[in-house]
Amino acid sequence: SFLGGGRESPPGGGGGSPTYDFTLHAETLDHPGMEGMGPVFVSFLVDGQWTPDEVFIQKLNARGEAFSMPACTAHRPEQLRFTNYTKRAWGCASVALERRGRRWVLREHPNVSKEGSDQKGQFWVGGAQGATVEVDVPAVPSGHAALQAFSRTCYDNLSQLAGLTSRKLNRIERGMLTTLITTDVHSRDLVDQMLEENVSLPSDFGWRKQLRVYWDAGSSSESGELVLRQNNSEFHYGYEYQG
Repeated sequence: SFLGGGRESPPGGGGGSPTYDFTLHAETLDHPGMEGMGPVFVSFLVDGQWTPDEVFIQKLNARGEAFSMPACTAHRPEQLRFTNYTKRAWGCASVALERRGRRWVLREHPNVSKEGSDQKGQFWVGGAQGATVEVDVPAVPSGHAALQAFSRTCYDNLSQLAGLTSRKLNRIERGMLTTLITTDVHSRDLVDQMLEENVSLPSDFGWRKQLRVYWDAGSSSESGELVLRQNNSEFHYGYEYQG
């Protein structure tokens, strides 16, 4: 199904032409009761102002259905916002943005797969009139610049650590240094591997397959919590210790 259309003028009116065109993609959850749900609206935060709501999903004909909408704004949107004006929750398996042939995932449901999920994770638009969910839109990564810079940092750190091994160290200090070098060698090898695999986007498998650590400030915990992610899986940090 295809719904919605591109914006013909910059947010807030005016005669200038928009310069940032992209396509918004979303996959709905394969969840009982999703059929017939709708409509869902979307708007974009551009230069600190929200654009008017546009219909993104008019009506969901089948659960697990995918939707796409081309859009055009004056500049890169900082966020997008889904609004649900019905009393039925809308479950989303993934939200992605595509521009100039590159596609990257903005958000995904925390479940491993979209099939049969009954968990209301952070990718649901709640079943209350006017319920909203806001999603950050990062800048399009520019090639391998960040990875190349971090690769140089890894090599510099290893050189400094290697220089410390010639010093007079006690058993505890040498053990700590060995652990640091082992960890940094692993990090260096991972970065080199991603460079060889042409990884440049968060949605690339070469990045998503890594075990990644995030701070989730929006969790149920008062101050947030540490989460581990790999592929489509998400785990809460269990205070494991490597020593």
